[in-house]
Amino acid sequence: MTHCGGGPGPDPTADHGCCFNYWWDDADGDHGISNLTNPIPPDETLYISDSFDRFLDGLDGKPFVGQLAFHNCHIPFVGTPEQRELCQNGTTCTESASSGPLLNLSDAQLDFYACLNELDHAVGRVLDALDTYGYGHNTLTWLATDNGPEVNCEPEGECLQSHYRDGPGSAVPLRGRKRDVWEGGHRIPSIISWPAVVQGSSGRVSWEQVVTHDFLATIMDVLNVSRPAEQADWGVDGRSVLPLLKAPPAAMPQTKAVYADGTNVMPIHPMGWMYNGWNASSSETHLAFRYGQWKFVRNSKSCSNDDCKGPQLFDLATDLGETTDVSAKYPDIFEAIQANFTVWSTSVLKSITDESQCQTIGPAPPPAPPPPPGPPSNACNFVEESALDGENLLASVHVTSKEECCGTCAANPQCKAAAFHGKKSGKGKKGANCMLRKQYTLKAGAKGDVVCLAPNNTMHIAGADDEKDWIIDES
Repeated sequence: MTHCGGGPGPDPTADHGCCFNYWWDDADGDHGISNLTNPIPPDETLYISDSFDRFLDGLDGKPFVGQLAFHNCHIPFVGTPEQRELCQNGTTCTESASSGPLLNLSDAQLDFYACLNELDHAVGRVLDALDTYGYGHNTLTWLATDNGPEVNCEPEGECLQSHYRDGPGSAVPLRGRKRDVWEGGHRIPSIISWPAVVQGSSGRVSWEQVVTHDFLATIMDVLNVSRPAEQADWGVDGRSVLPLLKAPPAAMPQTKAVYADGTNVMPIHPMGWMYNGWNASSSETHLAFRYGQWKFVRNSKSCSNDDCKGPQLFDLATDLGETTDVSAKYPDIFEAIQANFTVWSTSVLKSITDESQCQTIGPAPPPAPPPPPGPPSNACNFVEESALDGENLLASVHVTSKEECCGTCAANPQCKAAAFHGKKSGKGKKGANCMLRKQYTLKAGAKGDVVCLAPNNTMHIAGADDEKDWIIDES
C-alpha cells in the first residue's frame, strides 16, 4: 500500500489516503508501476525478498547496487493471522512497558508487531540470499528506516501509556515521533554489515551521527566515483561513512556522550531539519539543528503548548530525551548554533533553487525580470481587435506600439504570439502591455487590441462559424 495524496485509489473498497497496492494486477494501468503482476501474498515482504532472490540469480556474480523498500511497518499495517498469533502467545513477542500484557494487545498493536516480525524474517531471507549467491562477505548491507513511529503525542511530544494501543511503536527514551524535529522523529536504529571491511568479529555499537543523506556519498566513495564536473561546487549534506566502517574497534565502547568525551572517530557532522515549510522566519515552520552534543529546536509537530514553541537548546550528552532547555546556561552556544542553522538552511534553499534538477520541490525561485522591449518590427501577422487566452505566459513587457510588441516576441525563441493591448498600461504610463505567450487561444478583443503572430507561425482556424475562436497549438 502507499499514499494517494488523500484521494481515492483504484481499489474501490479502500479508504482514501493510503489506498492502493504497489503491485496492482494491471502493470499497464494508471497505478501499474511494476511489471511484477502476480497477486501479492498476505505477507507482502515475501514479494520483495523473493524478487531480490531472483534478481541475484540473474546476475551471474556481477556487482550491483540495490535498494529494497519494504512497506512494513508503514501505515496501514496488517499482520498475517499466523504472525499475530505467534506474537500474542509469546513466541515472537516479548512484553514491554509500551506494549503491556501480550494477552491484552489491541488489534493495532498485534498488526504492528506482526509486521515487524515479518520484516525481520524478510531481512533474514535477503541475507541468506546474499550468502547463497556468494555476495555475503563482500557486500555493504545497510538497514535503516526513515523516521520514528507513527501518531504524534501532543501537547509536549511525550506519550502516555494509553497512546500505544492506537499508536504502537515506541521511541522511548527519545521525545517525539514521526514528523517531530525532536530526536524521536528522526533518530532511528541502523545496522551495517560488511564482513570484508568492518573490523571486529563480534560487531560494535557507534553513537556517531549518520544520516540517510550519507547513503549516496558512501556508495560513491566505495566505488571511487566523483560527482560530475559541473556539480563539483554544489552543496551537499551527506558524507561517506567509510572511515567509520574501516576504523579499528575502540578500546572502550562509545556512549551517547561520544562528542562530549571526544571518542568520535569522524569529525562532528552538522545537520539541520525543517518541517511544515521552508520559511525559517515563520513561527509555523519547525526547526532543528544538531552540532555534536548540542541540539537547537524551535517548535515541533507534537507541540501544542506555548512553552515548546520557542527556540530551545538541549545537551544530548546528558539529556537524550530533550527535557531541559539549557539556552540560558550556555548563551554563546545557543547563539552560535542558531547562526549555524541559518548557514545550513540558506545552503539548502540555494541547492533547491540553483543546484537541483528537480522543478517541483521547495520554494519557487524569484521571477525573472521581464525582457526589454525588442526593436520595432512589421514581420508579424497582425490580427486586429483580437486577444489571447492561455496559461503559458512568458512575460509582460511595457511597449509603445504594436510593432515594438512584434519585435519583442520575435526576439524570444519561445514566443509564438503576443497580445498588444492598446489602452494605457498603467497610471501615468504611455504605451501598452505586450503579453508574450508560447501557446495560446485566439479570441475576440476590444478596439485597439492587436494580436501579433510571430514570424513563421501557422494559424489554424477551427471553423468559419467560430467568430475568431481560433485555436493555435504549437506544442
